[in-house]
Amino acid sequence: MAGIQQVIAETRTRRDEARVLLDALIEAKSKASAAADSAVPDAFAGVTGVSSMDRAIDRTRRLIDSFDRVLDELETDLDNEDHLLLEEISREVS
Repeated sequence: MAGIQQVIAETRTRRDEARVLLDALIEAKSKASAAADSAVPDAFAGVTGVSSMDRAIDRTRRLIDSFDRVLDELETDLDNEDHLLLEEISREVS
């Protein structure tokens, strides 16, 4: 069972990293929007109607949702002892 717990811990870590990335993308978009008057227009948005930044934000959100679904599925199959061990791992990581 240690293998599944390692997978869960690793998945949580990657999800948390994706959340940090999402925050950074949202902040960068905000800063870019503020400077948009003097900047060159986004060529990607001109072709697709969606900016490259919006696309990156959307993909990162979907990645986080995928991590959450995987974690839900993995944790559903665990017994009480496994859940206690995962809580201990979460405390160590935090």
